[in-house]
Amino acid sequence: MVNKKPTPTDPNHNITIHTPAHNLTKWTNKMASPHHLISTTPTSEIGNYQETDLRHRLEDTFTSIGPGGMLELLENEKILYQASPQSILPLDQPATTTTATSQHQPYQPNLSHSMISSSELSNQTDTHSQLINSSQPSADQPELFENLSVDHHPPPQVQRKLTTIENTHENQQIPNQKRPIDDVYNPQPRKASVPKNTRAKKPKQNPKNISLISSTGQSTGKACKSTAQEELQTFEELCDLDGNLQSDYVLELQTRKCTTLPAHLRHYRCSPCVGKQTGIICSFMLIRQWIWTRGSQKKIVGGPTFPPSTTQPSQLSYQAPKFPTEFNRLPTSQDLVELRRSLATILLPAVENELAWLEDPQVKFIGRRIDLVTKCDYCSATLFGAAWLCSQCGAEACTRCFELMAEQIQIGQEVTKDLPQKNIHIHWLQRLTSCTQKVTHGPSTHVKISHITDRELDTLRGQMLTLTSVESNHTLPPSTSPLEDPVPYSVPADLERFLYQPEGDHSESYIKIDVNDLEADPSIFDRLWSAGLMILVTGMSHRLRKDWTPGYFMKEYPDAECQMIESNNAQDSCPTTVKEFFDKFTKESSDDQSVWKLRDWPPEADFQSQFPDLFHDFEQALPIPDITTRFGIRNVAGHFPTNANVPDLGPKMYIAMKNSDQAGSYGSTVLHMDVADAVNIQTYAKLGDSEGCALWHLYHAKDSQALREFLYQHQADLYKTPVEEVKRRLDDPIHTTRIYINAEMRKTLREKYGVKGWEVKQKPGEAVFIPAYTAHQVCNLANCIKVAADFVSPHSIERCIKLTEEYRVQNHERRKPWREDLLQINQMLL
Repeated sequence: MVNKKPTPTDPNHNITIHTPAHNLTKWTNKMASPHHLISTTPTSEIGNYQETDLRHRLEDTFTSIGPGGMLELLENEKILYQASPQSILPLDQPATTTTATSQHQPYQPNLSHSMISSSELSNQTDTHSQLINSSQPSADQPELFENLSVDHHPPPQVQRKLTTIENTHENQQIPNQKRPIDDVYNPQPRKASVPKNTRAKKPKQNPKNISLISSTGQSTGKACKSTAQEELQTFEELCDLDGNLQSDYVLELQTRKCTTLPAHLRHYRCSPCVGKQTGIICSFMLIRQWIWTRGSQKKIVGGPTFPPSTTQPSQLSYQAPKFPTEFNRLPTSQDLVELRRSLATILLPAVENELAWLEDPQVKFIGRRIDLVTKCDYCSATLFGAAWLCSQCGAEACTRCFELMAEQIQIGQEVTKDLPQKNIHIHWLQRLTSCTQKVTHGPSTHVKISHITDRELDTLRGQMLTLTSVESNHTLPPSTSPLEDPVPYSVPADLERFLYQPEGDHSESYIKIDVNDLEADPSIFDRLWSAGLMILVTGMSHRLRKDWTPGYFMKEYPDAECQMIESNNAQDSCPTTVKEFFDKFTKESSDDQSVWKLRDWPPEADFQSQFPDLFHDFEQALPIPDITTRFGIRNVAGHFPTNANVPDLGPKMYIAMKNSDQAGSYGSTVLHMDVADAVNIQTYAKLGDSEGCALWHLYHAKDSQALREFLYQHQADLYKTPVEEVKRRLDDPIHTTRIYINAEMRKTLREKYGVKGWEVKQKPGEAVFIPAYTAHQVCNLANCIKVAADFVSPHSIERCIKLTEEYRVQNHERRKPWREDLLQINQMLL
């Protein structure tokens, strides 16, 4: 995100306060003097700030975390937050609720002081020594959490013909026709922005006591013509009786790609180098060692081997995170402590498991890149720290996939030819054991690695224990144990006045509240959101200042390219322009014409960069901005480092023509769950000259299992196949995004499974708030324009984790991963 900096002499520019770098990250900047002012950036999207004096008392550097407990402030918190005894609120006293007015009127600094620029601040954080060699915390003054971001390299591509049922819209177009379960068709999961899973080039470094491969000799020459493969001697075979490497040889770190290895050593190349995929970096560069002969005629004679366990990165240097400095308002001490405490409670068991992993002296530490993502090459789950690295192909497996691999391999042999299927797709399991050069690998070829040092984890654990005031004997549940199912919900008695009951008995009652009532008491949102309840907010039209209509888009972006998708057949799409699409969109529709839509528009570009005016308009209109806006101080996603692989949580526009809710239709958006919380504002809905609406069906998290059972049975009836076989062969019917529950199906769901869900008719000027892990679908009953964005509230973190785990399990039932860990929830929390 690039913002032009205003000059101090410009009296008309808007101001953004640079607020805490990250709630869970140690700020390594040097403290500005009391006479320095916070650096500023223009923020027309947030609104005007109140003028307030920022002369801070820097000697007060602690804030209460309860009776007898104090927490050290971040360095920039000492500047941004007036940490005086009068302003610090102990957590054993009730907190006052932030009013809607204060949320919509962010803080403005006094311009009478001198300025310190954001570039000056960021330059102080970008060195290796500042992050690694920072002072250690004392027992009574714990450091704040250090940020942890990780590196990633993608798995080898495995192209095989599909032989199982996957995503398609044709599944239920002919409900009475028997279809074989082995039909083949292409998957069409719900489109989402997926971060690139490639490694960028890594900087070279010289680890201590290890000489680098020189620029001359075998390592840099072209591959020789000989193709005879040579098996090198091991480190042990080249050692003397004392176990030391003989004086004729030297260990040298591999500093180039495996493609530079001579041809007779090509079987030592990693999968990315074998595949020669664009943008992918070698898995072993700056990790693996070779044994070379000394002298002018150098030659590789032994290896490969890996450096011994170390607390220094063997692959690449740390990168200092650059944290967001734009929030909707200044934080209070209550904001800071409560957010950290909620995250610490969830992360503490994971940190302790990582510490137990590092007790093994054979664990090898591999560095990480903050701008890349380290994921399991088999299930696509984001790696926390612990992993297994194949010493032959360089693939990384999470601990759960490694355990699965070990279970499927018989004692005394590497890989069996007839692998048991159980509930795992046979081709996925074969890929799990596939190595380079058509060779299989097993547990014996893997080495234990970690992307986090024990020093980092010890520091994290100490800070978390300080925050949570709990004993240190937490343990994570076994990896095979499912997360707890959602508990039934109830609406607080004093909020029942906001309940709305649609006509008939086909829908549960739901909360329908005017935006002014919601913002008059923001605690209403917290209470409803904690219970996982959807909310329909009315009165939003006057908050949007732009004209979100077809005419506006045709005028402002007529030649912008986009992709039209047929709502009832996602495989049918065609390129077009905004003007051409809206020409079709505004014409009178007929029942026999195609139903086109623009989904997730713009599909790749950041909404703020592509449509800055619309982005600002959307952000300033959102109620409860502390949580729902990109810069909300309580939005966990808003604290992600800006130089990391930031998840794309929107906003995105959803523009679709009128569709049918009857059998054979797939609505405008099929049944799915979002990776995080979401808000969706309807800006336009027209049916001829009349105002229209969008028909929503949403299902509380407590109903998710019953909903799955119904959908599995529906598919079993469709394919004339036992339901247990469907469960074994097919993926989760919610997450595969291939089903729309039409009116006839909803009747069966109500009568046989007792699940009504919420039926909402959303009109222009209304916003639907959808908690994470809430299954929902939409059918436009008119031509509609909606804009939506995701956010991560503290209330929904556990629901986000549960959804990520379900995605990982689904990856086990397919040939290759299809659901990326888009949210990167572990990295977000850290």
